[in-house]
Amino acid sequence: MRVVMASCCWFMLALPMITRAASLLNEWSPEEIQRELAALGVESSLNSLEEDLDLAERLARQFNAGTDVRFDSITGQAIGGAGKVFKKCTSEHLPDIENVELKCRISGCRGTCISGYELPGGVSRFTLMCDTETGQLTYNDRPFRETLPECQPICGSGCQNEGVCAEPGKCSCPEGYEGDLCETQISCSDPGLQVLNGVAEMAGLDLKLTCSDGYELNTADDDLSFECKGGAWPLADILPLVDAGTGVIICRPRCTPACRNGGVCTGPGRCSCQRGFWGPRCEVQRCSMPKQVIPHTSMGGTLSRLSIKCHDGFTMHGGDTGMQIQCHKGKWMMPDRKTPFTHEMAHCEPVCQTACQNGGTCVEPDTCQCPAGITGSTCQNT
Repeated sequence: MRVVMASCCWFMLALPMITRAASLLNEWSPEEIQRELAALGVESSLNSLEEDLDLAERLARQFNAGTDVRFDSITGQAIGGAGKVFKKCTSEHLPDIENVELKCRISGCRGTCISGYELPGGVSRFTLMCDTETGQLTYNDRPFRETLPECQPICGSGCQNEGVCAEPGKCSCPEGYEGDLCETQISCSDPGLQVLNGVAEMAGLDLKLTCSDGYELNTADDDLSFECKGGAWPLADILPLVDAGTGVIICRPRCTPACRNGGVCTGPGRCSCQRGFWGPRCEVQRCSMPKQVIPHTSMGGTLSRLSIKCHDGFTMHGGDTGMQIQCHKGKWMMPDRKTPFTHEMAHCEPVCQTACQNGGTCVEPDTCQCPAGITGSTCQNT
């Protein structure tokens, strides 16, 4: 709706009256304003819908600065031309925006972030326009609910160490940091751990346990590291390493491969074996020395292999003068490892170079025992 004056002179004379009517806009409806203009003798006409919208927006900007008229519609009646009712943006369209102060007029709303907040990009103000054809508030020519940014808190020069600005001047810090801007790293005090056969060292927020060469923790690790978080060490991970009896962390000797058959690693690579076993890893089952004395024999060798020899002048069955036996799984076996050894197998008998005659018996080397009535070294005399 565009106001058209009869002449330039009449326009100049009517301008003060228009200003008076404009000053009453806060109290009067558009219809009352129209009647006031008519009473002042101002002729008006509607030439087009575009002119209606132009006048509505101009009146809103010119006469309603700083007011809240709840988005009432402006109706252009037939004053020398056609009329149109512009759709209003009602109070239900007011956005629910946090941390924002809103001032609304016929043409829309102006939002200002409250102190300590700003929009992305560092600006603090935005405008919502009222689309009088749809009655919808818009932002960047689209419905405001789809595009309206949020006012976000400002934290000075910015949060450090991946902190997030939670409120003006205050950051929400990740674990291990504190301060308004998360600028301070939280440290832990020295836990004073003692390590047998190793050392405990602190480096910044890290605690490292290191065993000496040939030793390991009860987790089978040579070393372990722990991180200080929130001013505290992870005790749930450290305490299982502490020996309950001594109160210290013990690095135990390592034997690789591990000791077998109940053997105990008493030093790096050194096993102490249970009775009945031997070998670098207690992998060999020990055979005890024969308790029964085998007459006319001598023995020698190791715990795994034993040599049995007849004394001079004696031989074993079959004419052999000696034999070897092996320890296998705790038992003495013949060399084939299938035939168990018995004492009878090592029986040594005397040898008479000249065989005894007339029923005589060789009882010592070259010594015959003759039957009654027979004499001679070989029982040759009857």
